[in-house]
Amino acid sequence: MRERIWFSFILCLPFDSFPFAPGGVIKPLCIYPALLYFFFFFKPKFILKINTFQTLIFVLLLILQSFFVSAFIIEDLIGSWKFLYNLLLIFLFVFFVTDYYNSLDEKNRSEIWKKFSNYFLISSYIPILLGLIQLFFPFVGLGSVSKSISLLFVSKITQRIQLTSSEPAYASVYLLSVIIIGYYFSTGKYRVIYKRLLPFLILLFLAVGSTFGLLTVVIIPVLFVFLFRKRAIVKMMLLIGIVLVIFYSLFGLMPEYTQNRLLAIISILKDSSIFIKLIAIDDSIFLRIINPYIGYLIFKESYFLGVGGENSYYLFPYFIQNDYPQVVNNVQIHPIVIGEIRTSPKNLYTKILAEFGLFFGTYILYFGVKLSKSLKGNVGLQIVFCMFLAFSLQLDSYSFPLFLTILVLLFFSGVSNVSSNKLR
Repeated sequence: MRERIWFSFILCLPFDSFPFAPGGVIKPLCIYPALLYFFFFFKPKFILKINTFQTLIFVLLLILQSFFVSAFIIEDLIGSWKFLYNLLLIFLFVFFVTDYYNSLDEKNRSEIWKKFSNYFLISSYIPILLGLIQLFFPFVGLGSVSKSISLLFVSKITQRIQLTSSEPAYASVYLLSVIIIGYYFSTGKYRVIYKRLLPFLILLFLAVGSTFGLLTVVIIPVLFVFLFRKRAIVKMMLLIGIVLVIFYSLFGLMPEYTQNRLLAIISILKDSSIFIKLIAIDDSIFLRIINPYIGYLIFKESYFLGVGGENSYYLFPYFIQNDYPQVVNNVQIHPIVIGEIRTSPKNLYTKILAEFGLFFGTYILYFGVKLSKSLKGNVGLQIVFCMFLAFSLQLDSYSFPLFLTILVLLFFSGVSNVSSNKLR
């Protein structure tokens, strides 16, 4: 029964905006198999285990910190209640993946990523089919049919291709995850399936047109080199230095038109006001770039304990009005300023620091450092870890099921990897 629920859970992972699932922006269908697993297999001794108990104490401190700030400083508990709901989801998903992993024998534990990859590949059938419908139906006058079909799987329709996700950015996350995890871990007949599906996965990834998704493709190898191939950094910096020297030497030989354009770009980068005016042309781009920075500003204001879980959005109207008054009346930004729409740092790292400060945030980020070191020697897991880090640069949900599943599996793989290295 465990295996069947695990399989159904993975099949449900791409449906993060399901109309009949609880939640706000993220409404994960996989919550139902996770709840079913919890009902059948949860035992109180799970909480009493030493590591879990220590984690529970840490989480209780986070809850106390969040509710204290909400009650006595912000004087509004909505953010803290939302944070508590996210913690319950985190506990549910972490328990599910942890208990399933612990139920496996040694051989199946060592092959957990292969099994996950194979099931994950199967989960892409409906998203791929729905994506192709969203892509091609409008060209033959069936746009309304495409929307009707999409509404069976998503709670919110956008004007772009979104597969089974709430927005294109999440669709690109899912597609890139299937591509990378399938490339490194699919086996046997699933390897053949992967090769057949790969053209469709790439086509839809490009058709989704998420700038964030495309940037992630560049960021992942950069992170991989920086974290796991430090010797290559010297070579890379040397190469960049040589290119810059050559570029500077040849600058005077370039056509005057090219020189003027390059000088204009340099002047824009030097003058922050010009840069703000450029990104303010598009509200979505502005929020993607400025929100993480505002998260950092919130951290500077309350750097020790932070403002509490899911409380950072209270401060966004102040910082937007104070630092960027030229955009307060823009279509997507004005509702944020007047409190109709809640926004967030859109970056998991600045969100953690803004909401939990150095005291708690450093401990959370330290876990990431230890995790990266535990993956030594396994390129596939290292790439998946870099993929998670890259996604977190523009997504800041604490309870996104796909992220949590990958993170827990990476943790157990890291522990296993360290143990096997010690035995060699």
